[in-house]
Amino acid sequence: MPAPIPAGFEKWGKRTAPRGEPLAVTLTARGNFSLNRAAYAALGMPAYMVLYYEIDGKYLMLAASDKSDPDAVRAKPQPTGNHVTVPGVRFCTHFEIAHEIARSYPASRVPDSFAPMILVELNGPSTVIVGARHPSRARRQAADALAK
Repeated sequence: MPAPIPAGFEKWGKRTAPRGEPLAVTLTARGNFSLNRAAYAALGMPAYMVLYYEIDGKYLMLAASDKSDPDAVRAKPQPTGNHVTVPGVRFCTHFEIAHEIARSYPASRVPDSFAPMILVELNGPSTVIVGARHPSRARRQAADALAK
């Protein structure tokens, strides 16, 4: 049984996100979402999440959920502990969200929400992510996709 946390203290854990680390969500080239530790911590490190899409503004919202929600998808923490993967292929297909190249987007907390939520502007600033396995091929594909 873990010891109670004294008032005014915060417990540090091995998987605690560094202070000041910006929240980021990456839409992978395969159509899944990858949340960095800070984004996952902002959601309360849930086992399940619900995905929302605001069609007019091209916003993605991720909310903490539980297994009882029929629309919840399972968050899959990766062995490195640096990020969590959330299935999104069917979500991207349904809403026709382009994912030919991987892009990382800044995320922000949704204040005063009924559950922990983060918001991502898919039309906002993003960083193209180049794969480590085949960097030259990935750069070429990214350049081709950006030229279209």
